[in-house]
Amino acid sequence: MNIALIGLGQISVLYDYNRFSNTVLSHLKGIYLNNLNLKYISDVTILNVSKVKRFFPNVKFIPNYRELKRYKDIDLLVIATPTYTHYKILNYFKNSKIDKILIEKPLFFKKNKIKKFQKKDIIINYIRNFEPTIKKRLDEINQNDIQKIVFKYSKGLIHNGSHFFHLLFEYFNVSIKNFNLLNKVDNETFDMFLETDKFPVFLLGFDENRYSIWEIEIFLNNRLILIKDFSREIQIYEVVNDLEYDGYKMLNTIPKTTCTKMSRIMFYVYKNLDKKRFLSNEYKMLKFYERMSDEISN
Repeated sequence: MNIALIGLGQISVLYDYNRFSNTVLSHLKGIYLNNLNLKYISDVTILNVSKVKRFFPNVKFIPNYRELKRYKDIDLLVIATPTYTHYKILNYFKNSKIDKILIEKPLFFKKNKIKKFQKKDIIINYIRNFEPTIKKRLDEINQNDIQKIVFKYSKGLIHNGSHFFHLLFEYFNVSIKNFNLLNKVDNETFDMFLETDKFPVFLLGFDENRYSIWEIEIFLNNRLILIKDFSREIQIYEVVNDLEYDGYKMLNTIPKTTCTKMSRIMFYVYKNLDKKRFLSNEYKMLKFYERMSDEISN
């Protein structure tokens, strides 16, 4: 597979460009360790080109991404640029011969733009949807056992919260019937209650300047599943009988703990390119986001 990568910033290169480390946190290493061919790269600066060439010495640097359209041997286009550029770049390649596109999240900020790209195979890089341990644990859940879900986050509903919404839509296929804004932390971060067609969902937002958090608590009839530490760890607390008070039940104090593979997440992104499409989930998320934005404006 020949790949063209637009954008040579943090997620593309700078998060991980050590060939000898065990981590896989950049597009560059994900491509390299899956034995794919990074053939073209494009950026507004040559600053990080030398880092890429340590992995792919024959890669061709294209200063203007628009020139990529004339190359006929690109199997996958990767767009890893700032969010505000996503629509402009994707729209430029709308009628190109490149059928498969991997793009960083979020796709856009407006749902009406998505319909233009239904014919393309567009994969949005919500990394937790590719993580195998999270997938295994969520697939094991009987949805009828879910009492409620609590999501704790910082750094905005779109920036960090969007990962949660994609898990919610992907694994539980919920519809959001109604919502209540309970508290505004900042312009992008809120406490809120979501009424879905299956179970209640609570979002608790936190000030990124005080501390960062990304954590999901899934309360089931007989256990609690906690996805914590920015998804690096999953803990399962079983419900047990209280030894001191007859008839009371409690969560056991020692959970079953599993470390995820988030430190190698970009390997799994490129390993599973044929298995994930999130356009419909992105549409649901942006539809909700627009409803919420309208309520805030009013």
